[in-house]
Amino acid sequence: MAEVYIYRPDCRDFSTIGVCGRMDASLCDCEMVANGMIEITLEHPIDPQGRYLLLQNEWIIKTEIPVLTTPEIENGQYVTSVQSWTVSPGGTKNERTVWSKPKDGGKKKGWKVKTGKVTGWIESSVLIDRVDEIIPATASGIEQVVPGWQLKEQTFRIYNVNQTDNKVTVNARARSYDLAYNLTTYEINTEVTLQAALDGILAGTLEATEAEAYTDIAGTRVGVHAKDLNPIEAMLDPEDGLCARWNAQMVRDEMDFYLLAHAGRNRGLRIEYARNLAGVHMSTNTEDVFTHIRPIGETKDGKPLHLTTEGGLVASPNAGNYPFMRIYPLKVSEAKVSDDVSTALARTRMELAAQNLIDQGIDQPKVDGKIAFERLGDTHRYAQYRQLRDVAFLYDTITVYHPVLGIDMQAQVCRLKWDCLREHTKDMDIGDLAKQVPSVSAWQLSGNISGSKLAAYSIGGTALRDDLINARHIQADSVNADAIQAESLTAETAVVQQLNAMSLQALTAKLNSVTAQTIVTDTLAASVANLMHVAAQDIHVAAQDIEAGRISTDVLAAVLADLVTVQAKVGTFDLSTVQNLVSSALTLQRGQANSMYITNLAVTSANLLNVTVGKLVIKGDDNLYYEVGVGANGVIRTSLYDATAEEIAAGVTTDGRQIVEETINAQTITGKYVSAEEAT
Repeated sequence: MAEVYIYRPDCRDFSTIGVCGRMDASLCDCEMVANGMIEITLEHPIDPQGRYLLLQNEWIIKTEIPVLTTPEIENGQYVTSVQSWTVSPGGTKNERTVWSKPKDGGKKKGWKVKTGKVTGWIESSVLIDRVDEIIPATASGIEQVVPGWQLKEQTFRIYNVNQTDNKVTVNARARSYDLAYNLTTYEINTEVTLQAALDGILAGTLEATEAEAYTDIAGTRVGVHAKDLNPIEAMLDPEDGLCARWNAQMVRDEMDFYLLAHAGRNRGLRIEYARNLAGVHMSTNTEDVFTHIRPIGETKDGKPLHLTTEGGLVASPNAGNYPFMRIYPLKVSEAKVSDDVSTALARTRMELAAQNLIDQGIDQPKVDGKIAFERLGDTHRYAQYRQLRDVAFLYDTITVYHPVLGIDMQAQVCRLKWDCLREHTKDMDIGDLAKQVPSVSAWQLSGNISGSKLAAYSIGGTALRDDLINARHIQADSVNADAIQAESLTAETAVVQQLNAMSLQALTAKLNSVTAQTIVTDTLAASVANLMHVAAQDIHVAAQDIEAGRISTDVLAAVLADLVTVQAKVGTFDLSTVQNLVSSALTLQRGQANSMYITNLAVTSANLLNVTVGKLVIKGDDNLYYEVGVGANGVIRTSLYDATAEEIAAGVTTDGRQIVEETINAQTITGKYVSAEEAT
């Protein structure tokens, strides 16, 4: 029988018997949910010693509950060498104490140890009788030296107190939930491993925490946005939490978090599907069962590629247990024929993808069960559940036999309630921790659906026609949607009517409307990147190549622009070199030209090194007009010209000669028409 102790809210040393010794609890049940809460419900009588008065909010309860044995992990690798020691009884109390951290109370501890009750650090000087053991580098390897799960002391902080005339009932969460009242500043937009994300979230808390996290899951994800979230939410949020994104199963041991690829085991437990057994409720659902997979690849010319089997199908071994074929089309993006991928290799990948779905249980009904062990009688049919109660634990896989269909179905323990005082399982739920079906059909989509509910390659091009994807990060080979809202979007091809994004990275993008702070792309081609409207506080476009049939923009700023033809209603140029300029109106502050043909040139001030003039009429100082001509040997001659008021107003004579009234300073003027008010 486990014992219950009570500690003050600020206690750090739980090796003692608490404030008053053992509590006289009449009930202490611990409920554990896979990737969810760990909470105890405790009932205590109104005792004459007044122990019940210590059951207050924020105070801490310690008791023993089952804890899954986790592999020892360092830097993402399994520890394969362990040593078994005996603790010498000759050591002092402090030396023989297992401390929660390497440094506690200013004293440095020696070795990290795991005992039957606690995990922590101990003085190496009190360890004797060493035995070396080598374990496999697997998640279950540690179970060769210790049981799969053990009763260990765990602490819980009270958050709810309810007192009646004869008892006090309290609810207390695992002390690791203290992190639910902290916040982290961690945020990253680039690729990151799960271990790095865990370390960053815990190191970035506003109040320092003793919590630590470990994982055996490799691989990276793009972007973790945990800023201003509490670490519990950052890890366990069913939509964007680390467990959801890396498909991890969390095990907690006091303030240590283990995010594992496979926390449970298949220990060979098998029960028969039973509907009418007292204390057992089982249900099965075949709605999402598929017996045949039709993988679809792509030929080199973009046409669908199928297997050479009949109908291009891969059949499940259980296909004969169902009255008709259930065919699932599976698009395999890796099966695209190219110079590097042959047709045979593409089909091999298609077969492997189909077999992978069958291995995951797509051919099995979904089974859910609730088993109340205390209600089961001591009957022959109950015998199969007795072992389940004593052996199976959270995340473990159980085989359930369906006698009507004649098939075995897989289910996992996803919730259990443990009686801490009597040390046995009271009841448990079995089912699927995640959907076995790899997709959601287009007709099943509602207006908004979380991205975590959809598996890869599960949505066709038209499935999102009228829907909205709202997510922090989207990774896809191809995205076709009317609207996408995302903090980060990574795609090979994106065809979007409207995009609101913090960051866009795409090889090819066709966007009618873009609202973004940052757009980053290797190639943005105008034939596929049609930007009808761009609105943002800060837009940065970094591109190696931009090709455009047409660019419409209010402001275009470029260090270097190679433009073959520019047509503009209004053009303002500070200093430009233009190969071919066609303009109805041109204003130049400074210009250089090799050759210019101008129908009408009006100049306020002109410094001309060389001007060729044909016919010219110039106004003299006496306010009379003189005809200027060039004779033989370059002799300039003038003759009085009687200009009419109409000719002066028009600036040209009736026979087409220009009348000039400004000033021209030139060494040589050669031209057919020069108009000026004064000329020297």
